[in-house]
Amino acid sequence: MSYRLLTLYKVNLQYVSPANLGMPASVCQFVASRDVPQENFSSLEAALPKTDVLYVTRIQRERFPDESSYKQACGLFVVTPEVMNKAKRKMIVILVFLDRKS
Repeated sequence: MSYRLLTLYKVNLQYVSPANLGMPASVCQFVASRDVPQENFSSLEAALPKTDVLYVTRIQRERFPDESSYKQACGLFVVTPEVMNKAKRKMIVILVFLDRKS
């Protein structure tokens, strides 16, 4: 529910994800109802130049419909030194390793 808190501030939200795992419509609708600008990206590199805070989670296998879809997404959004060269110099990076559901 942290997206609700973010709508209290002057922010622009940028979502980077595989096409089939975008932000849930209910979240986008709530954020839009608070007049918070949102933008979707399919590439981390495309979003980085305008990003102040990068919040990264693992690719969640349990959210994919099948193993092949999961494998296609693996490796698409890896934060490397080369990728970070496209970021703002003083960008904040938050890496979150969520527990896997059993």
